Amino acid sequence: MIEEQGQVVAIDSEYAWVETLQSSSCGQCVARKSCGTAALSSVFDRGTAKVRVLNQIQAKIGEQVILGLNENALLRGAFAAYFMPILMMLVSVGLIRWLWQPTSELIEIGAGLMGFAVGLFWLRRFSHQIASDARYQPVILRRVVFPLSGCHN
Repeated sequence: MIEEQGQVVAIDSEYAWVETLQSSSCGQCVARKSCGTAALSSVFDRGTAKVRVLNQIQAKIGEQVILGLNENALLRGAFAAYFMPILMMLVSVGLIRWLWQPTSELIEIGAGLMGFAVGLFWLRRFSHQIASDARYQPVILRRVVFPLSGCHN
């Protein structure tokens, strides 16, 4: 389970909107000072993000909570988002080359763009299908309990 801390900012029936602090993992990397990715991350850092999560523990507005997302859901979602449109583009170019020889570069580019568009259409349908699937939803795991401060003798 991948965990992240956030604050509940709104309640919507069985869901809660939680604001999380967006941070790059580059901050913990040893090579961050010499890495171009760390520089880009600092330029494009957006601050906070609002996430709709299942509120199984009935957290209230203002509470600090720990969110969780199943690793398999994250991997499947990343695979769908990054791999499928590119795969459809490559398959469509390969198919047009196989069916229509010789082809021109312009036809192959058009086939690639059409395949990419089909992949994006598929991704849109996939994202609508999993929007209500509990296996793909982040959930509130627990409330954050802050230790009492003060002097203990």
